[in-house]
Amino acid sequence: MITRALVANRFSLFLFFLGLVLLSCERKIEHETIPEVIIEADSMPKFDASSAAQIDDYFQELYAHRHFNGVALFASNDAIHTLALGYKNMESKDSLAVNDQFQLASVSKPFTSFGILLLVQKGLIQLQDPVSKYLNCTPYDNVTIEQLLTHTSGIGYYAYVTDGLWGQPECLMSNGDLLTMMECEEIPLYFEPGRAFDYCNTNYVLLADIIEEVSGKPFQQYMKEEVFEKMGMSSSEIIDAFSKNPSEYSVLGHYPNGDAKSISYLDGIVGDKGMYSSVFDLYKFYMESKKGTLLSDSLWNEAKSPRAKYSSRGFYGYGFRIQPMPQENDTLIYHNGWWGGFRTYFWMLKNNNKCAIILTNSIRGGYLSKEEIWSLF
Repeated sequence: MITRALVANRFSLFLFFLGLVLLSCERKIEHETIPEVIIEADSMPKFDASSAAQIDDYFQELYAHRHFNGVALFASNDAIHTLALGYKNMESKDSLAVNDQFQLASVSKPFTSFGILLLVQKGLIQLQDPVSKYLNCTPYDNVTIEQLLTHTSGIGYYAYVTDGLWGQPECLMSNGDLLTMMECEEIPLYFEPGRAFDYCNTNYVLLADIIEEVSGKPFQQYMKEEVFEKMGMSSSEIIDAFSKNPSEYSVLGHYPNGDAKSISYLDGIVGDKGMYSSVFDLYKFYMESKKGTLLSDSLWNEAKSPRAKYSSRGFYGYGFRIQPMPQENDTLIYHNGWWGGFRTYFWMLKNNNKCAIILTNSIRGGYLSKEEIWSLF
């Protein structure tokens, strides 16, 4: 039986979230010009003609069947090979350039993890700290930072709840709005923390919130000052969708039929996604993973080591998927992404100097095959 008090409580909650929606709608999306991206790899050694042709032929075949539209960078030891096929915008037919910025989708997660590990290195947080130590509004007292990093927290995916609670998809939702929903215990805990692996974007949103709380800076500013600028990643940024409309980027994500994806109210939430970058900037991140100039070798090794098992051959570390590669006598450290009409790939070997970075802005044709592409070079 529904009591009068229960009805009143539900109505109060409805009014509360309605107020959040109206407040969010007041944040206008302003237009801003994207700065020009500068290629910084012209002087690097290139692949030999045979290897380059093999890669080009493979992607030209995919492109001919409309199964690829994007850019890529391949590196082996000190040599690189790049390509760009297709359009930034299917309607305007502006050709892609190798140094274009793409939405990274879940390839943003290794960077959010990197930001957290920098705080660990500085002694400002510890991996076993409970999330509630830094985010008082979260009801998950027994969830640790490490469990967020490894997707073993048990916290549910926010989008399963926000579609019903937010109610006005034309208004952007922020990380702060999501925290408010957590305070009201609207995001469920599916299982006891640490008991199992469940890949969930909510974990990395909370990690971005912890970065803000501990650093005292907005997540976008922290990543710019502590990560991108120090690595020389001049074409990388975390979008602030409240001040920069995703449609203003020159490269747009597309549906399989070629139509451009429209803005989502969830574009305002970052940490799990929301980073824009180029293949050259991602190559710099790859080099950082080999050299460890900002993050210690020991923390890099922890990030790239198996922490949670999710399949017979698949593991998750801190922001990376991990998979043995017997044909290379090595281990593949990688992450893929899919959001807003973009599919993205960041693959590297743990021991040998070899990586593949592929950014696409069309979801037609499904995911690329790691085995096929890895065999090309």
